[in-house]
Amino acid sequence: MLQEYKQQAKGSVLQQDGSQTSISYFKNEDNAISSLMEPSVPLPKMESYSQLWNDYFVKLSRVLCSFLFAPEDVNFHSDQTTSGQIPTLVSSFYDELSIKWVIKVLHMVFPSIKACSNKNGFRSHLWVFVSTLQHYVLKAFRKVLTSSPAMLEVFRKEGIWDLIFSENFFYSGSSEEELSEEFSTYDEGSLEKYYACQSNVVQLKYSGVETIHMEVITFVESVATSNGSVQNLPELSALLEALEQCTCNPEIAGVLAKSLLRILQLSAEKTVASFKTLNALSRVLKVACILAQESKQSGDTIPMIGNNYLEGAPSHGCQSSDSREAFRSWTEGIETCMEIFTEFFSVADDSRSLILHDSTCIDCLFELFWEEDYRKRVLKYILDLMNVVTLSEEDRKAMLNVCSKYLETFTHIKEKEKSFVELSINLLVGMIDVIQTDVVHYQALFRDGGCFLHVVSLLNGDLDQEENGERLVLVVLQTLTYLLARNDASKATFRALAGKGYQTLQTLLLDVCQWHPSEQLLNALLDMLVDGKFDMKESSHIKNEDVILLYSSVLQKSSESLRLYGLGVFQQLLRDSLSNRASCVVAGMLNFLLDWFVQEGDDSVILKIAQLIQVIGGYSISGKDIRKIFALLRSEKVGTQQQYCSLLLTTVLSMLNEKGPTAFFDLNGNDSGIIIKTPVHWPLYKGFSFTCWLRVENFPRNGTMGLFKFLTENGRGFLASVAEDKLIYESINLKHHCVHAHVNIVSRKWHFLCITHTIGRAFSGGSLFRCYLDGNLVSSERCRYAKVNEVLTNCSIGTKPILPQNEDITQDSIQDFSPFFGQIGPLYLFADAISSDQVKAVHSLGPSYMYSFLDNEATAFGGNPLPSGILDEKDGLASKIVFGLNAQASDGKKLFNVSPVLDNALDKNLFEATIMVGTQLCSRRLFKEIIYCVGGVSVFFPLITQSERYENDETKALESTTLPVAKERLTAEVIDLVASVFNENLANQQQMHLLSGFSILGFLLQSVPPQQLNMETLSALKNLFLVVSSCGLAELLVKEVIASIFLNPITWLYTVFKVQRELYMFLIEQFDNDPRLLKNLCRFPRIIDIIQQCYWDEVKSGFAIGGQPLLHPITNQVIGERPRREEIHKIRLLLLSLGEMSLRQNIAPPDIKALIAFFETSHDMACIEDVLHMVIRAVSQKTLLVSFLEQVNLIGGCRIFVNLLQRYAISIKIQVSKLFA
Repeated sequence: MLQEYKQQAKGSVLQQDGSQTSISYFKNEDNAISSLMEPSVPLPKMESYSQLWNDYFVKLSRVLCSFLFAPEDVNFHSDQTTSGQIPTLVSSFYDELSIKWVIKVLHMVFPSIKACSNKNGFRSHLWVFVSTLQHYVLKAFRKVLTSSPAMLEVFRKEGIWDLIFSENFFYSGSSEEELSEEFSTYDEGSLEKYYACQSNVVQLKYSGVETIHMEVITFVESVATSNGSVQNLPELSALLEALEQCTCNPEIAGVLAKSLLRILQLSAEKTVASFKTLNALSRVLKVACILAQESKQSGDTIPMIGNNYLEGAPSHGCQSSDSREAFRSWTEGIETCMEIFTEFFSVADDSRSLILHDSTCIDCLFELFWEEDYRKRVLKYILDLMNVVTLSEEDRKAMLNVCSKYLETFTHIKEKEKSFVELSINLLVGMIDVIQTDVVHYQALFRDGGCFLHVVSLLNGDLDQEENGERLVLVVLQTLTYLLARNDASKATFRALAGKGYQTLQTLLLDVCQWHPSEQLLNALLDMLVDGKFDMKESSHIKNEDVILLYSSVLQKSSESLRLYGLGVFQQLLRDSLSNRASCVVAGMLNFLLDWFVQEGDDSVILKIAQLIQVIGGYSISGKDIRKIFALLRSEKVGTQQQYCSLLLTTVLSMLNEKGPTAFFDLNGNDSGIIIKTPVHWPLYKGFSFTCWLRVENFPRNGTMGLFKFLTENGRGFLASVAEDKLIYESINLKHHCVHAHVNIVSRKWHFLCITHTIGRAFSGGSLFRCYLDGNLVSSERCRYAKVNEVLTNCSIGTKPILPQNEDITQDSIQDFSPFFGQIGPLYLFADAISSDQVKAVHSLGPSYMYSFLDNEATAFGGNPLPSGILDEKDGLASKIVFGLNAQASDGKKLFNVSPVLDNALDKNLFEATIMVGTQLCSRRLFKEIIYCVGGVSVFFPLITQSERYENDETKALESTTLPVAKERLTAEVIDLVASVFNENLANQQQMHLLSGFSILGFLLQSVPPQQLNMETLSALKNLFLVVSSCGLAELLVKEVIASIFLNPITWLYTVFKVQRELYMFLIEQFDNDPRLLKNLCRFPRIIDIIQQCYWDEVKSGFAIGGQPLLHPITNQVIGERPRREEIHKIRLLLLSLGEMSLRQNIAPPDIKALIAFFETSHDMACIEDVLHMVIRAVSQKTLLVSFLEQVNLIGGCRIFVNLLQRYAISIKIQVSKLFA
């Protein structure tokens, strides 16, 4: 029928005179006759044919819809709006059947029409029929649901949305192209006339979207927001599927998205529930991502001048002919999708958690992040998601995924963004904000996500050319600071990545800064050093040891002013904090500074470096560092220039003078102390004693610092606290007794403190409290002893004591307590009040003694003999130890009791004590105690001979230096070093004796230039003698040091008179103090030999020395001469006074023989005369004369002096005559 109609219609159009043809019937392919018009009616023009078909299609649509309504209710057109009248339905049962039947019919009709149109080519006419039918059906369905909302479930069961959103309905295709094809053979105005005649049926386009699409979307939207159903899951499912299908058509996609947004806004509760079920948010975001990709492609095809798109650009893909409109459609679609996300994000209570667990949603968000127009909003949402509180393991995994995605943006940011610096900064700032909400939690998450590699990768490249390059570097360091702060696991992870001292980060920083670091960079590293904002007063405790070398390496490459500034800051950090020094030792800063010392060219900086070496090395030093120091002293720069060598030796000397224990507890005064968890049975019969080595960093402005507390659960027991000039001791039982003892504890100095409390009866003086400081009794007061039968369960050291509220506290008691701030060395609690001698004995063991007071332990901790009783197995201190604690006897935070296991004693493993968070275990190696690992004290000896290397051009070099170096001090400095190593160290004293060290030292001093053997050197030797004379091996070593050094005239002959005079006056003083030394070391024959050999007046003997000036072995320049004759005479008289002391002490035959031999062989009249004067003066004492004559008579009598009368000198003859007289 349609083919015949088409042929006849075409023929009528070709008739020029407009003649009419009549038909009666149309036949279809099955010869079925359908009466369309009355017979013999003339055929109209083209417009009439179209109108005829339109009317026919309307009638068919109305007939179908009449099954749902009464005929009078079906009369509506496309341009009519729904009236206020609600059509009446016949009955609910009929309504349900009719709905099912109509939908079944539609399921059959639309596929049949499509098949017919594909076969017969009547696409344009059938499209009009399809669009008309669609229009009427949608109107009818809307009226049905309006009149009877309950029918919605029937529609859903019958698959209404599958029908509407099928290729036969919503996706049936566009009409415009089809009609253009059908009417291409007609004149140009025919298509426009055809469109005009359809105006009562359908409007083809609505802002780029076909009317049928608008009607479908509006219908679904009205159903989804109606109150007739408690849920809208099917409607939203259909809209979402349609949205996903239409992503290539931005106009339709935009309308669908807006519809979803309106539904969410109008019916939030049920829509949110449906969104959750359908995973709608991730699907919407996925559509947004596709639209964003298409918009980029669309934008790439549009030529641009400034910000204006040019017309006439070719279309791309699914774009409309107008590229600008297409691009705008893409953008609007994305914007609407983002609005849906925003609305859901704000409406749904658990939206953040749902989004967090949706990996697709997260992926889409991070993909949209790269869209510049939406980046700010997307970043805000991502950061909000990262702030979700995670409770379960699943939550943590989801959060880890977000954090990992966030970190991955750093890797791609340089590839995708030209101006990546500002964006990187924004990301890092957002990351910092997130971390601050829950530091430990997010540190772990970002660490597991590989944060360090991603963050540090931002420093790759030439940031120096970027506008905000330095700012990015600072923000990267700030981010690393937050990631690492107070988290050992994170620090270990970053160390494994960047190396010890963060070497990789160091290289990147220097590359970025072009080897010219700024002060801001150094300050950022200081922040990183203290795990926060650096402040010298409030926050200066080093918490990240790896940053020490990083900071030092960057500082080394800075300008001179910055190097001085940075080193000055570190000096302040280390000056007042032992824990900071410990951190520098662990980091290996000393080795770095020693290398820098050689490389540095500025003397002001070298001085700062030396001061740091002194502080760090004095705290603790390794054998490797000691070897490096001696290598530097032999190096070209240091070894050949006195100013540097002297500076380094002075530094070493300061290290050797460091005092204090090798192991101690460092308490920061904030949540610090030692907790004794094992209940303590308090001594009830003999009293108690508490001893410890302590060092106070700073005293509080008000109140006192807790030293110890031993209390029961109800607050009975003992406690003590210290202030700047006093110690407060409290004994609490039924009555409260408080003692204020004046104790001068100096801050930043190690002290030995001992508190004893005896138990006594009233008639015997009562119980006494005693306080000892550095072994000396400083306070003794009466104080009632609290006999507590209960075990003490509230026991601690260095914590803040809290007194019981109900206790009758006296006014003398101090309530303003604070934790101990400083260091505490080995400590002991004894179950007895030890005696004053025992206190001195414990003090004499030194601060590093930390053992059990047994015989086999004491000898290594001092050379002085200990008082009897301290090491006795039964009566000594070992049996009285309740507990002993030190930082070395530990395992992690657990401390061990060093008390020996005695009979009937509890197992030491049952004792439990732990350190608190603010307490650090410190163990160190003092220079003098490990010098043995590089050869012991003798390692300093070769430095003595090194002084001759500085004689040439020395003055000019010293004048140009800014270092505080005294000229000709090297030998004195080496002697001081030997004395410091020797002092209070029995092992070094024994080594010196076994190696005949002073003999070697005396021999080496003979080769020292006389200029170095000056008053400073002599003063150093005097100090060395005092150290030797007070050591444990004094009996053995004093003789050696006098014989080898002081009484070796060859060493001193060419020195200035002042030095030699001071030397022999010192010897006279020492021999006078200890005559035994004179008898053993300096008998009269020895004096005579020295005078004949060195202090002659005229060279008359072959073995006399000093006749010629001392020449330099290489340059032959004069470097030393004997003093003048009158000065030699004065020295000779000093020596003869020693001889006189020897004779007066005891005259022996060898003395007389030596005297006679001298008179017989010597031709030096001045010397003979001086000796005669001395002998006459000595024998003027009758007791000495008798002894002298006895020895002379044994040899041959007075005639042995007769030969002296033969001398031609009258003065000698006169002196001999006096001797005879």
